[in-house]
Amino acid sequence: TVPGVPGAVAATPKVLTSEEAKAMSLRARRVRVGNMPSDPELATGLKEFLNALLPALKLSVREGECVLSTAPDASAADGALVELRTVREAQNARQHLGGLKYGENTLTVDWPLDYAPLTDAEVRQ
Repeated sequence: TVPGVPGAVAATPKVLTSEEAKAMSLRARRVRVGNMPSDPELATGLKEFLNALLPALKLSVREGECVLSTAPDASAADGALVELRTVREAQNARQHLGGLKYGENTLTVDWPLDYAPLTDAEVRQ
């Protein structure tokens, strides 16, 4: 029941599974890394590099791999989409990794074209 509202019943919040939460937050957990080196070894090593760098810079929220995946960005030849474990880690990457040297290049970090922050309703779930 809802206090002060006769006959009203409070809604039970839906509990999301881990997979549902990951799917819902994907658009807010990815960053676009631009100006990637053309060296294929550096492109494939980006995930390992970032998984070592983010904790070293104290930008991860807990121990373990914070980069879940990397993929070429179809919208730009020199870019990669990086999926991070949490929204906070994506925000940290976006705010602090731009300007970093990787190979001979200086990386840019921004939100991908499909970025959208979580809504208040999504955060409450």
